[in-house]
Amino acid sequence: MKVTHAQVAPWRLRQQSLVPRTDAPVEELVARLAGVQAQVGSAAELTLAVRQKTPRAGAVPSALAARALVRTWAMRGTLHLLPAEGMAAYLALLGAARTWEKPSWQRALGHMGRRRPPRSTPGCCAGRPVRPCCAAGSRRSATG
Repeated sequence: MKVTHAQVAPWRLRQQSLVPRTDAPVEELVARLAGVQAQVGSAAELTLAVRQKTPRAGAVPSALAARALVRTWAMRGTLHLLPAEGMAAYLALLGAARTWEKPSWQRALGHMGRRRPPRSTPGCCAGRPVRPCCAAGSRRSATG
């Protein structure tokens, strides 16, 4: 089968949800794209906004606050936005690859495991590891 550039270019634009623009909320777009690289938050917002007919300012922070999206380390050891509903499946699949054991990952990021963990917010987790509820600003205890 021979495929021309003129055939491939529009197909790729559709596959990446760049054309036609959509009315879909950011949560749906993140799911369609199988995650959005979010090392820089504003770049993730722009990635989603260019795919929408009428992008809404603050849509990503709102979706994060509503826990519809999660920002976590995922593909290639970088921060990504993932749909909260499918996050467990994404991370299980990525964990099966055991990326952290690869020499290239160890050279680049292996030292991160030896760093001291961040201190928790006083009164939040009382010195215990910070859970997502605390990182999101909740004042609940680490046990509840």
